[in-house]
Amino acid sequence: FNGVHKLDGRVGCIQHYSFRDKNSRSNNFVWSIVPDSNLGEYWLSTEKGLVQFNRLIKETEMYPILLEGRAPFSIGSTIEKMGKDSLWVGTGGYGLYQFSCQNKRFSKYHGMLSDSNHEITGLLKDSFGNLWIGTMNDGIIKLNSRTAKITYYLNKFKHLDKLAKGSIMPIFEGKQKKLWVGTYGAGFYRYDRHSDQFIYVKILK
Repeated sequence: FNGVHKLDGRVGCIQHYSFRDKNSRSNNFVWSIVPDSNLGEYWLSTEKGLVQFNRLIKETEMYPILLEGRAPFSIGSTIEKMGKDSLWVGTGGYGLYQFSCQNKRFSKYHGMLSDSNHEITGLLKDSFGNLWIGTMNDGIIKLNSRTAKITYYLNKFKHLDKLAKGSIMPIFEGKQKKLWVGTYGAGFYRYDRHSDQFIYVKILK
């Protein structure tokens, strides 16, 4: 709720950055951050829109997604790099968007998604070029960026009875290119590429 804090590990100093749009509305609820191809610039997903932040000159510019002329309450929980000059943007109930960093425009991705208004909770582009889309109630979805093929994994979780409503939270790829997925109240999972399923990981107490 309070913008972004930058830790300088060399001197142990913490610097605070606060964001406000042009109408002075609070914009400090930051969901996620990705670096831009330009040195010193970052993209942030916030409660009011997508923010381009240059930490070197401390300038910001906000880009809201307009739906029927109005900006949604939340642009979404996460963003992920799509390429050098574009981003994937997940929204809270408005589906998946693509954002061009050059012309500063959003375009909604429909593709082969069965529901274009998924509530997206996580995005990850893996080492194989796949985009993994975590959702609130529909499990995890894989988008092959080359073929645009969509794969739903709600029914490919072992211990499915533990997966409640299929709510995915964090998605992470480790150093050995293994995919790890956290859920909301249903435990921790590892993706097995050979069986194309998610394996429940027991946490030792």
